Amino acid sequence: MNILERHVGFEWSKWFLLSLIFFFSLFLVTRITDDSNFLSTADWKKLLLWFIDYLPWLLPLSCLCSTLLTLSFMGLNGEWLGLRTCAVSSVNCFRIIFVVGFGLTFLSWITWQVEDYFLDQQSDSSRKIDLTSGFQMKIGTSRAWYFENFDSTTKEGKNLQLYCYDDQGNDAFRIRAKSAYWKNNRWIFHQGRFLGFSSLMGIPTIDAENNGMIWEEQPDGLQRIKEKSSPKYSKFFQHLTLDDLQDDPTTHLLLMKKPNLLSNKQISLILENYPNQSSSVLFPFLLRSAHIRCSLVTCLLAIFCGLMIGASNSPPSFGKIIVVTLLGITFFYLVRTFFDTLGERGIVNHWVAAGSPYAAVLLLSVFYRLNGER
Repeated sequence: MNILERHVGFEWSKWFLLSLIFFFSLFLVTRITDDSNFLSTADWKKLLLWFIDYLPWLLPLSCLCSTLLTLSFMGLNGEWLGLRTCAVSSVNCFRIIFVVGFGLTFLSWITWQVEDYFLDQQSDSSRKIDLTSGFQMKIGTSRAWYFENFDSTTKEGKNLQLYCYDDQGNDAFRIRAKSAYWKNNRWIFHQGRFLGFSSLMGIPTIDAENNGMIWEEQPDGLQRIKEKSSPKYSKFFQHLTLDDLQDDPTTHLLLMKKPNLLSNKQISLILENYPNQSSSVLFPFLLRSAHIRCSLVTCLLAIFCGLMIGASNSPPSFGKIIVVTLLGITFFYLVRTFFDTLGERGIVNHWVAAGSPYAAVLLLSVFYRLNGER
């Protein structure tokens, strides 16, 4: 690393840290305004998690501001004119900034992993009852679960009604139970009634020990019963274990939360395990996952855009930097809001929705550079 690279790297790092501190201070003041007891009630883990949650989104913003400020003050001090007079290559001047940008990309990836770790620690240490009223699970068109309330910590629900249908939408079986809970990849029911209907799959029954379900052939073979029929099998039980129902409630519980409140690990869990992969329910979570992955390259993109705007024959003044930065941020979030709406509704692909705002800012910065050189 030569003297020039050390000088540019030091100046850029100085403005980057000042920008990052400024933005975090701004968000902290806003947070305290909304919740005056935030600092008094938050422990160090909560504060660290709050910091980590904002870090991936503020890193590129700080990269853009530090790049513009570095070029601006180099222009004010005559350094930029001197470098161009001596025909010093721009690559030699600013490659150190891109090296730092790669490091910040790695830091963004680390923050998502740390956030997942802290959220896992919180869920492991939290033992309070977390009841969800009116919890429902719909497994495509084959099953529908209805609980009066459900404890997401113990995976136990009260007053269950389960409806199962065959491929033609006919009733296959129903279960009503006072309680049911998910344990060791199986459902266990207590104090209820099992009703089996004649369907294309046969007549479902449960064995004598209530440890499984058996499908018996219909007396009329494969002939379909078109009219609505009464149950062909009915049995009360105190305890019933069914290995056939592999409907993990974890994914459905996470779906009840907003995507921006979930960690990368939780979103991946939803996208991997949700039964109906083509469901529109997944669109917001697909978009959030794409945003997280796009954030890993935003630092490099912000540095590049900053160089496109600031590395001209006459670097912009400090006031112009403020105006350009505010206009750029406003433009970015307007475009992002528009494409987020399209992505959440499935009108455009989630990768297109997540990447279009960055592509728009990139094109705008290139246009600004080309227009400024005329």
